[in-house]
Amino acid sequence: MYNSELDTFLAVAEAGSFSKAAKKLYISTPAVVQQMNLLEKRLNVQLFVRNTHGVTLTPAGIKFIQWSRQIIFDCQQAEKELGKYQQKIVFASGYLNGQTLSSRLIPQFQKNHPKAQISFREINDYQ
Repeated sequence: MYNSELDTFLAVAEAGSFSKAAKKLYISTPAVVQQMNLLEKRLNVQLFVRNTHGVTLTPAGIKFIQWSRQIIFDCQQAEKELGKYQQKIVFASGYLNGQTLSSRLIPQFQKNHPKAQISFREINDYQ
């Protein structure tokens, strides 16, 4: 749910090196460098001081660690909480209306609500 740049940022901050973070994340070092350059550009702030021995965090980078961890935590909590709202829906309809439901409306509903469990029951006019 959240941007993987946050995981990459935290890995670089913890490792103190783009290459060590890349190994930890199983991605290439250039990919890590590119993600961090794009993140800094998007935030319009320098997060790391780069040198020949690795990287160190700027004051903004130190503050961004707290926000990154909070964002990741909040996203995980939201996913956990929203998982409780899985929907189970039973549509019941006569034959003619059922054709419209099952052929057009239900697929569109499932597209918009992928976690919903949908079933359709055709009933006769006397039920």
